[in-house]
Amino acid sequence: MGVSFIRTTYQVSDISAATIVSTMFFGAAIGSPFFAYFSDIAKNRRLPMFCGSFVTTIVWFIVIIFQVPYYLLYVLFFVGGFAYTAKCLSFASICETMPLKMSGVSIAFVNAIVMSTGTIFLPIIGVLIDYHNNGRTLLDVPCYNGEDYRFALVIVPISLLISFIIVFFMKETHPDHKIPKEYGSFATNDIV
Repeated sequence: MGVSFIRTTYQVSDISAATIVSTMFFGAAIGSPFFAYFSDIAKNRRLPMFCGSFVTTIVWFIVIIFQVPYYLLYVLFFVGGFAYTAKCLSFASICETMPLKMSGVSIAFVNAIVMSTGTIFLPIIGVLIDYHNNGRTLLDVPCYNGEDYRFALVIVPISLLISFIIVFFMKETHPDHKIPKEYGSFATNDIV
C-alpha cells in the first residue's frame, strides 16, 4: 500500500517509491536497539513508548495529509520507522507485568496482536479506498488517485494517536520500579 501511495501521489516510478518505503526499515533497524537502550538508561518503559508513539503519529499525519517535498519523504519514512520501533518495549512490558512462568504465552499473545493488525487494517483500508474512489476505472481496473489513498490511509495515524493516548494509562513496568518475587536470585545478581 505504501509503494502505491507514493507512486500515485508523487508520480514516481515503482523503484523510487519502494526505495522511499525501504528507508522505514533502515530506521527500524536502528530504532529498536535505540529504544531498548533508552529504556534501560532512563529506567522507564513508558517514556520511550510515549516518545516513539508521539513522533510516529506526527510523522504519519504529515506523510499522509500533506504534500511534502519528495526528498523529505526519505527523512520522514526513516524517522517514522525509527520511532515506530518503540513498540518493541511492549514485549518487555508484558513480560514484566505477567508472572515469569507465563512470559512465553504473554509474548506470543502480544506478537499475535501485532501481526493481526495487517489482517485487520488492510481490508479496512481497501474498503475505504474503494468507497472514496466512487467506482472510477480504466479498462475495468480501479483507478485510484492520491486523494483516495490519503482518505483510506488516514486510519493509520488515527490508530497511532489512539496508541499515544493508551500509553498514558499504562503502568510502568521497568524492573527498577518493581522486581517480581519470581525472579528470585536473578534480581540480586543484576541480571534483571
